[in-house]
Amino acid sequence: MNSPLSENVLIMKFTRCSVVFAFVIASCNVTYAAEASPRLLADSFDGTQNQLRGYRNTFELEPSKASCKRTPNASVGRNGLGMQITAEREDFGYCGLWIHFFDHTAAEPKYLDVSQARYLSFWVRGTAGGEQFTVRLADDDWIAEDDSVAIGGIDEFLMGGVTQDWQQVFVPLSEAHSLNLQRLGGLILNFDTPSKAIVCIDEIEFCVTRATQTNGNQPDRRRLVAVQKAPALQETPASLSAGVNTLRDDSGIHAKTVANVDWYLQNNAGPSELSPGRALWLWQTKQLLDSQLETKRFIDFCQEQRIKTVWAQLPYTIDSPPAMQSTEDGSLAGATHCRIEREQDLRQLIRLVHGAGIRIHALDGDPQFAQARFHHLPLSIVDAVLQFNDGHPTAEQFDGIHFDNEPYLLTLWHDPSGREQILREFLELNRECQRRVSGTWPRVQFGVDIPFWLQDQDSYGKTIGAVTFEGERKSASYHLLDIVDNVGVMNYRDAALGADGMIAHAAKLLQYADESGGVELYLGVETHSAEPTRVWFAVGQSRQEFQAAVRGPASHYAALSHIAGNRLRVVSDDDHIHVGIDVDRFALASNENPAIEAICRVASAFGANPRKAAATQSSLIGLLRRDPQWSNIKPVVINDSVMAFPHLIVQADATMPDKLTFADESWPYFLSQTQLAEYQFKKHLSFAGLAIHDYRSCKLMRDRAAELPGQKMTRPTSRRGWQTLTSAK
Repeated sequence: MNSPLSENVLIMKFTRCSVVFAFVIASCNVTYAAEASPRLLADSFDGTQNQLRGYRNTFELEPSKASCKRTPNASVGRNGLGMQITAEREDFGYCGLWIHFFDHTAAEPKYLDVSQARYLSFWVRGTAGGEQFTVRLADDDWIAEDDSVAIGGIDEFLMGGVTQDWQQVFVPLSEAHSLNLQRLGGLILNFDTPSKAIVCIDEIEFCVTRATQTNGNQPDRRRLVAVQKAPALQETPASLSAGVNTLRDDSGIHAKTVANVDWYLQNNAGPSELSPGRALWLWQTKQLLDSQLETKRFIDFCQEQRIKTVWAQLPYTIDSPPAMQSTEDGSLAGATHCRIEREQDLRQLIRLVHGAGIRIHALDGDPQFAQARFHHLPLSIVDAVLQFNDGHPTAEQFDGIHFDNEPYLLTLWHDPSGREQILREFLELNRECQRRVSGTWPRVQFGVDIPFWLQDQDSYGKTIGAVTFEGERKSASYHLLDIVDNVGVMNYRDAALGADGMIAHAAKLLQYADESGGVELYLGVETHSAEPTRVWFAVGQSRQEFQAAVRGPASHYAALSHIAGNRLRVVSDDDHIHVGIDVDRFALASNENPAIEAICRVASAFGANPRKAAATQSSLIGLLRRDPQWSNIKPVVINDSVMAFPHLIVQADATMPDKLTFADESWPYFLSQTQLAEYQFKKHLSFAGLAIHDYRSCKLMRDRAAELPGQKMTRPTSRRGWQTLTSAK
């Protein structure tokens, strides 16, 4: 299937593997059996995954755009959810919806066998009527080609086409004669006619007859006649028009702008009550202490965004007694005292925040805190906060303590035994912090931040964060949910739906937290965007050599996340591990740049054998070029003035992957995706709210939107498609 505009080449990537899905299970295959039942329900849209454990999402190439959401307004029955698709198809580009009929994340995913079915069926209605799209299917061969086969336009299967009424579509599978129906992988609705369309679909089935299901085998909410009259959909109900300004952009397509954030969230959250309040990371506490105006702006922002909990960077210094000895790795031998700075100003800030009905927790963190040799530092911070609260009114007390330590940034993390040691000591630290907090101030909460992926499996099928703790082996994330009062999950993705979306990545943690009870889960979203960073990588060692180094001569560096103020970075492939540092690109011309000394130290500790360095350097360059977050990649030679020896280095610029942050998205798009996620998350008892990282960047997004009142509720660039199937850890 060729097109000069590539409009029909989907940018989705089904996994190439042997798969079969279906109705009755026989050996390893799941097969639709007509004699067992006249129909197979493939997707009711009620869950994050469908009945076949498949995901779904939109795809697009600019200037065409598409978005989707599961909503009760799109359900064909009285209860449950359906899928609403908004497609803006321009003369160029492409857009539509894809749906999997298999779980691509499974160790042994299975395609769907529908060889005994005669029809693909689903329900459809439009906002205006006359909406156009093409039904496409893909088997395993087409999946391997990242493409699909057109079965026909929707008008071919509905006499009179799509209307504002619900109609059941029957697509004859005989039209898919070029496909292997024993290995069906997915359905695509491709909006290939230039126009704006809003379409609702529900109840995707495979069946042997055209009869509408009305018997007792179907839930009551699905007992419908072939065409059911339904109210016409409205983009903005008239009763709510006071909350939205409807504008017309240059292309003539209507765009929404949100005049009031609270109105938007309330009127787009579905039939049930609003989600819990949100949390917010605040790293600029000192700016608030310096300015009453900044404090007022901060509190106004929190109230506007329904922020109920603030994790605020604690201003402090560590006082070391004269007799205390500093060790080589920067840890301190002996007692440590944390002194909180500007106590009176801090108490005034806490009073003001409490007066606005917002809780405030003391925030700090460092990757090195996770290791036992550094535990005295975070423990001294805990003690200092508890002492800060002691003897003062509740209005001036911290409501909690929160650590953002991120131990996976340590070099030692990349050694399997070192990782387990880090995680075990990390759990020991948090257990002791929780003990001190609960034993002294039961009202005060203790919490930590974790990434969403610790319980996921790596490319070898092993749990990334597995650790044995207190006699039980499981992911460190699950251990932490058993220990602490609350957890902030860095659930950083810029889309709610899809296999690589916020909802999918949070599912396991929410399920565990619901079942274990007692812990509150905040699910984080990122709005910060880092500037491109120059990185120097020392051409690395084999995995075996690296593991020997971190346990021997390089153990000092393995315990660190920074050297001489330069952040350490690690990349790896199947054969080698390469350690590097972030450098100041504006100081590279100076031979006195401390980064030169730092990279020479790294190269001496983790560098490749000189006889192998040239070949390994070429391998590292290839590794970085295959990853889109790296650019401007080139080999460099740096002379070591101490060792009088040249080191082979690879220089590259790192950019933050777009899918990790909403920073490059429009404010209305951010609101729409966070609302979709909240609607799903609030069904879980453990869900305490979304957490926004961070105040400065989120406020900047909001302020930009105020200056551009015509922003449309779509992302500005095209990245969404089958790429969402690949999860970046």
